[in-house]
Amino acid sequence: MSYIINGGNSLSGEIKLQGCKNAVLPILIGSILNRGENIIHNVPLIEDVFTMREILISLGCEVKM
Repeated sequence: MSYIINGGNSLSGEIKLQGCKNAVLPILIGSILNRGENIIHNVPLIEDVFTMREILISLGCEVKM
């Protein structure tokens, strides 16, 4: 399945995913594309997530766990 998004329209909504270690890093990276607040549930507490948290903070994001 793929989504094709043509610009100019606002996106909003929610999706429900299980806490998958292979999905969480792209989701965290994708969250910086949104200018608003992102709430991500079921994030696995693994070293990669903590490293990504530090990267996002260094880019000026506010990250709460």
